[in-house]
Amino acid sequence: APALPIGMPVATKLQRAASMLCFVLVIGQCAFLGLFGATLRKILYQRSIELKAAYQRIEELAELDELTGSYNRRCIMRLLDAEMEKSRQTSAPCAIALIDLDWFKRINDAHGHPVGDEVLRTFAITIFANIRPTDCFGRYGGEEFLLMLPGTEGDAALRMMDRLRSIVADLDWSAFSPGMRVTISAGVVTLRDADTADTFLARADSALYSAKAQGRNRVATS
Repeated sequence: APALPIGMPVATKLQRAASMLCFVLVIGQCAFLGLFGATLRKILYQRSIELKAAYQRIEELAELDELTGSYNRRCIMRLLDAEMEKSRQTSAPCAIALIDLDWFKRINDAHGHPVGDEVLRTFAITIFANIRPTDCFGRYGGEEFLLMLPGTEGDAALRMMDRLRSIVADLDWSAFSPGMRVTISAGVVTLRDADTADTFLARADSALYSAKAQGRNRVATS
């Protein structure tokens, strides 16, 4: 019997032709992949970068307050826990400021919520522009914000917060409404050995209450 071509263990001419066609197609596919493999790898690499950026953006959105771009409450509380732990491990000071926009409800009532939203955005942008890269700023709830000041002693934290208060008070808010004035009050405290996150924040809230009781547009501590 005549010998069959190597690699094609088939009996008839039709089967051999079909096998040869398959073989040619496989070789052609390999040649195609070899020719365009670099391009395909480049496309896949670019897609992986885009996908990674999309995932990162999703993570950022999950951590940020949609209105102001500051950290949301869940995220700022997680960062507070981490900073308290770091402060205790390194024996470095840590201060926080609980900030409230004075009479914000009156702004909403008098000018409407869209104007109130713009006031919150402008306030947040102003704070971001005037704090250090190591500081953390988040929306604690409503018109209350939490500013974390790592590595900062009490007196320095008070000076920093009073500077921010002055900057906000000196802004020209008339673009939102003629004669509009926006001020803030803040309570500043430093971390104590016995503090939990709850007691740390409670002391800041008490200091904030004191600032409001003294007439607002001021910074207090406890």
